[in-house]
Amino acid sequence: TNFRLCLKNHPAETHNKLFQDFIFHLSANLTLFLRFKSFTPEYLNQISNLQETIAHLQSLSNQNPGKAILVLSMHYGLFECLLPTKALLFRKGNGVARSFGLKKLDNLWNSYRSLHGTKIISRAGAFKDIISSLQHGEDISMLADQNVKANHAVFIDFFGLKASAAKSFALAALRTDSPIAIVTAKAVKEGINHSSIKDGIDQSRDLRLHFTFHHIDTTTDQHLDNDQRVQLITQKIYNIFEQIILSDPAPWFWVHRRFKTRPNGEPENLYT
Repeated sequence: TNFRLCLKNHPAETHNKLFQDFIFHLSANLTLFLRFKSFTPEYLNQISNLQETIAHLQSLSNQNPGKAILVLSMHYGLFECLLPTKALLFRKGNGVARSFGLKKLDNLWNSYRSLHGTKIISRAGAFKDIISSLQHGEDISMLADQNVKANHAVFIDFFGLKASAAKSFALAALRTDSPIAIVTAKAVKEGINHSSIKDGIDQSRDLRLHFTFHHIDTTTDQHLDNDQRVQLITQKIYNIFEQIILSDPAPWFWVHRRFKTRPNGEPENLYT
């Protein structure tokens, strides 16, 4: 359904190939995440363009002395690898993560997410912790592309549809005057066979990692009220998300019911 909703210019016959590529990226994310304990800074720099992104983050930090950075990403490519990568090669901070609902799995997963000193904050009721962390100069990293319930949402344009997006990212940036960066990573290998999970795992040691960085300008017209500023900043974030996905759709997490929550008056039946 998401292929049909978001990729209107992609013929239906290409969707099967796109789904196979999506499975490859999902398996690469899992495999590299579980292997991260063995990675060194030298190895990561050897197999990626990571130094460019680290330089951008350092420049953003230098331009905002004494301020923590709100680092946003989405369920795209190697999203699970971003927390330990940032802690290892840039600086420690806090990561916001949603619970799986299984304590043993949460403990296992968070032990990898917290490698190299990242502190994990539960997403449930996290806003106060996000504000406190940013005010104390501690970076916050979190995934920002999920569907949220209407009472927590601002509705923005995403792939030509109205989509519910969390207000918390823009609110936190405005309240703490923290800069926003968007960072993504994906596995890249020319000519790779994307036909199965097994292929992705077997060949994961030969992959290169490609990182992207974008800075979100949070300055707004002084005549706008707070709600309008939140709307504008959140739309800027999602414009970048859409741009990244359209440039290479396969790494995005297509099985998420991203457009489930609808604006008031619209039936929630896109996935029925």
